[in-house]
Amino acid sequence: MDVRQICRKTNPESKTIKHKRDMKKAFLIPTLLVAFGLFSCNEKAYIDAPGNNSHNQDSLPVTADPDPTPDPQGVDIPEGTINVFEAVKIAKKLKSGEVSAESYYIKGWVTGFNRGATFAEDFPKYGNDFVYISAVNDGTSNKTFYAYRLLGKGGSKLPDLNCILEGDFIVINCKITNYNGVYESSGTCSTARSNNAHFNEVFPPFPGCPEPGAGEISVNRAIEISDSIGSGNTTSESYKIRGVVTSVADATLSSYGNITFNISSDGDHSATCYRMMAQNGAKFTDLNQVLVGDTVLVNAKIQNYNGTCEPTQGFVAQSTNPNFNNAFKPADTIYATCAEAKAAALALPNNNEPSADIYVIEGYVQSAGYSESVSRGQQIFWIDDVKDGTKVFESYYCNVPNGVAVPIGAKVRLTGPIMKYNTTAEMKNGDVELIEE
Repeated sequence: MDVRQICRKTNPESKTIKHKRDMKKAFLIPTLLVAFGLFSCNEKAYIDAPGNNSHNQDSLPVTADPDPTPDPQGVDIPEGTINVFEAVKIAKKLKSGEVSAESYYIKGWVTGFNRGATFAEDFPKYGNDFVYISAVNDGTSNKTFYAYRLLGKGGSKLPDLNCILEGDFIVINCKITNYNGVYESSGTCSTARSNNAHFNEVFPPFPGCPEPGAGEISVNRAIEISDSIGSGNTTSESYKIRGVVTSVADATLSSYGNITFNISSDGDHSATCYRMMAQNGAKFTDLNQVLVGDTVLVNAKIQNYNGTCEPTQGFVAQSTNPNFNNAFKPADTIYATCAEAKAAALALPNNNEPSADIYVIEGYVQSAGYSESVSRGQQIFWIDDVKDGTKVFESYYCNVPNGVAVPIGAKVRLTGPIMKYNTTAEMKNGDVELIEE
């Protein structure tokens, strides 16, 4: 007989022992698998129950965007326009408070408004609205994208609340931001297109703008410069900006004779010309000298004011407006010595009022009355026709090259209108060219 058989007969507990061993294996293997799952995985598997994994958005099931509602007929949608779903995807990639580097045309349907308690009081002053838009027009209040402080065409004020109504199809132009988890517009947000008949009556098609000439830039280029210098900064040099007036902000003339208005090169992107003077710094005398539709050439520095492009410290050099041209004749350019410019300035009839003509004056920077300080790209100094001279003609806050102070003894050329301030002959806000150091 086999020894193994003898053992089985002589040891009746051996079968029980084997059974217990098998039971231990059966219990141990799944226990190890569960333990491995608990301690080796970083996240629980998603269970479709309220509150589960709410802290981990990546573990939530992905829901595909519904099909956007088809665009209505008869709306001229700009090339490259994105829908609201695509705008939200861009916003989700931004950190909280971050703003997209470029502007976008975004199309969608108006689904609601976010008007606060003071909206009725504020609207006549600011002319903007707070609008929710969605890619889907299904009659529900879908707050997919927030058009914050939405303006009319070209950044113009909305004249009334009938310009944007719930159910309208609109195309907005703006930068995109993630504002604490809210996907919304940033900076100037304008309504570029709409199927609202009243909107299109108030904002007729853009008439077009001539291409900038030699030494000129478009409004779009001015906006690029504004973006590049950052909020709160102003360029040290002036630019000649050609555009079409899309709105006039002032209801009455300032006591200083200046007017604030918007200009555009394409009807969608605009710059706010802040407190512009008339030709060569003269005062405007009537609001009809700047009208919507005028093609103008603005000579000004460029300021970034909270993300908005604002030509500032400048004047309207040219206009197609006959009222402007009847009031302000084209400037003549007069080349003069320091002594001649002084005599011409002191002979002007009104104190602190610039000449109608442009003067070009060359001279040497004097030590007397010299200020090395440069403020916003401008410097104060005196010039004379000779190197070791006296205080003959003053450069009063004129624009120095690259915002760098010109040194004593340097030969410079001043260009701009002249004026008298009591008994001082000066040029204010003119341009300085360094001829030789």
